[in-house]
Amino acid sequence: MNSRRFRSILLLLIPMLFLAILAQRPLAVAAPVSSASLTRGMDPVTLTGNQFPTWMGVALDQLFLYAYHQGNGWEQIPWQFDEKHDGVYVANEDGKLDADDELAFMARDCGDQAPASQWIGDVGAQNRQRYEIAVTDPLHAGERCWVYLYRSATLSNHVARDYVNFDNGTAASATYRLTLQPKQLIAADLKCFDSQVDVLDRTKVRAQKGSLILTEDGLAPDDPRTDWYGIRDGNVRTIAQFVGYDSDSGQSSVLLTLVNYRDMFQEHVTFDLSSLAQTLDEFRYSADLTSAMAGGTYYDANTPGGVPVDGSPDAVATTPFSPWNQVSHPTLGSIVQVIDPASLGGAQQTYFKDDASYDSADTGDNKSYADPGLLVLQGSANLDFFAWYYVLPAGQPNVGATYANAALHPLQAQAVAQERAEATPTPIFLYLPLFWE
Repeated sequence: MNSRRFRSILLLLIPMLFLAILAQRPLAVAAPVSSASLTRGMDPVTLTGNQFPTWMGVALDQLFLYAYHQGNGWEQIPWQFDEKHDGVYVANEDGKLDADDELAFMARDCGDQAPASQWIGDVGAQNRQRYEIAVTDPLHAGERCWVYLYRSATLSNHVARDYVNFDNGTAASATYRLTLQPKQLIAADLKCFDSQVDVLDRTKVRAQKGSLILTEDGLAPDDPRTDWYGIRDGNVRTIAQFVGYDSDSGQSSVLLTLVNYRDMFQEHVTFDLSSLAQTLDEFRYSADLTSAMAGGTYYDANTPGGVPVDGSPDAVATTPFSPWNQVSHPTLGSIVQVIDPASLGGAQQTYFKDDASYDSADTGDNKSYADPGLLVLQGSANLDFFAWYYVLPAGQPNVGATYANAALHPLQAQAVAQERAEATPTPIFLYLPLFWE
């Protein structure tokens, strides 16, 4: 073979050899990655199991959540999976991912977007898909952050942060301590931050139909099993339910679900009084504070300038209904209440009573200090609604609308399955002598 022909063959073989080498390893597409920009750090993020379709039936203890930080790598962050059965949280079901189970984590723990070639250093996780979860804010277009859900049988949970705990009827975080009243459908004690002062007399309920008037004291079914039950105490949130038992039928139902986070707690009322009537003449839901909050200021959407909390009646507009209210105290803390009564119908009004006069028909301490909430006339007797309580530092100005927007427009999350890709390889240079004539 002459040198000219040999040279020509080599020139043909070199690119073929290079392509053959590349074909043995997948390449990462050089896609741009983004930095976290979400500003609503105190908000929770939840996804349902059906957002991870390829992992249906996988053991929950094989799923782990990480955030990626450009320049610092991977961090395992607080997360939890909460199981549901027929739409109700349960302490234990099957320990496997089902469509209605929930993944919960805090937006504050999210990170940057990770390149497809960046994977945690666990062989079990590297051999499987992962889910990239992108979190976005419907209130601020363009703001987003990311977390990554991995599956592995060799990883372990080594998160040290625990944002809230539930023990013996009390939910406690670095921001508040909320104590529930045994056997009664009320919260009876709230202390903000490091204060030992109780600022909550009790949550109050009034349901009236004709001459029948029910208060929070008489709403709970008269059965010794009726009580609060702790369902979940995770790193991100705790879940407790008030379960009512019918002594005659032996059946039970969840009347209220309480979910506690670090800076906020949420109530979901599911109390159906339709057996008494289809509509109620009057329904009231409120949170009466104690005299310790005197000296504070009350705000709502109709009262932007605020009125003093002092036990003396104030002229506060009742319509249109304000979905939020706020009480700020100069030393004890600030509380924003948000209520979404859309399913109740009827004529909805803002309820507010600041009157320290003794009222024998009232409950609790028979007085009212900035007792704010909701009043519905001729509304549904099927009481199904949400309320949120944000606990903020003392002396807050009027910020209630901001937190109402956050509660009513939760963060959104989308999960996308990803395959691991190798980093783009370093070009291979071959030195082959060419023979020239």
